[in-house]
Amino acid sequence: MAKILRRDFFVLPVVFVMTPFILLCMAEAACYYPFYEQPVDSCIVPDPVVGHRAKPRCVATYKVEDSPWIENRYNDCGYRTAESCGPKPAGTIRAAVIGSSIATWSCPSRATVTSCSTRVWMRDTSDCRRRRGSEGSN
Repeated sequence: MAKILRRDFFVLPVVFVMTPFILLCMAEAACYYPFYEQPVDSCIVPDPVVGHRAKPRCVATYKVEDSPWIENRYNDCGYRTAESCGPKPAGTIRAAVIGSSIATWSCPSRATVTSCSTRVWMRDTSDCRRRRGSEGSN
């Protein structure tokens, strides 16, 4: 019969406890990047008047739980849109949406309701203008 060494009374329990711990650490390291969460938009800065605002001409990439990486682009005034906030030519339609920003929290800039509806609205109104112009020339 094999003799149990004195060091085995120490080594075997340590190995027994450390093996699951090491396996869990390896699993955590393997899952870190695909399921990583970075919920902070780096373009948001404190503002003494309104609490916080976005830096003008800034691009931020972040990730919230169970979502893909999201890229937000801010214009010259710090708004999440590709359109400039400067003066518009005569006859241009400008849409303003008022409400909570929580509806677009984990949504890229190009996929927000305001971004999509503005593009559709501008396309539809240009079609209407074209039809009105062709009717007037008859």
